[in-house]
Amino acid sequence: MSKLALGTVQFGMSYGISNKHGQTTREQIIKILELAQKNDIRVLDTASSYGNSENILGEVLDDFDCNIILKTPHFNDEVSIVKQLELLNKTFSRSLQRLGRDKAYGLLIESSSALFENLSRAFLIGKKYDGIDFIGINNSPCKNTLLACTSTPCRFNFFNLPESISL
Repeated sequence: MSKLALGTVQFGMSYGISNKHGQTTREQIIKILELAQKNDIRVLDTASSYGNSENILGEVLDDFDCNIILKTPHFNDEVSIVKQLELLNKTFSRSLQRLGRDKAYGLLIESSSALFENLSRAFLIGKKYDGIDFIGINNSPCKNTLLACTSTPCRFNFFNLPESISL
């Protein structure tokens, strides 16, 4: 599997500092996914906060062999872990429903070290979270964002490619 993942925020909303064309059309999304699959890029990053990206992906993904990484909403460590878990369960279930999937490849937690610690502890002792292969944390004050994985350690580094690249 490729070490690259395809971010899908522009599939669901007009996004990006140099974005001059707005939200990606359905036809462009299909071309992007075809090109990604042709080049063995089979991991997609999406989130409920990406506009209607999950809905669009749910409509087109049947024709593509890919793994989905879901990002959670931003969690605040000042909110109780119980409330964070309730929100996580609600948004995770809704995302899977929109995507037409019963599981996700990965779960990337936005900004809550407490939630990550609790989930990763449970994950590491064998309690997988609804079929997820790994969990991770993004925007953490921690220096290392290693993920709890089933086999080998993983790391996510996010960067943006120039939006002017044409297909």
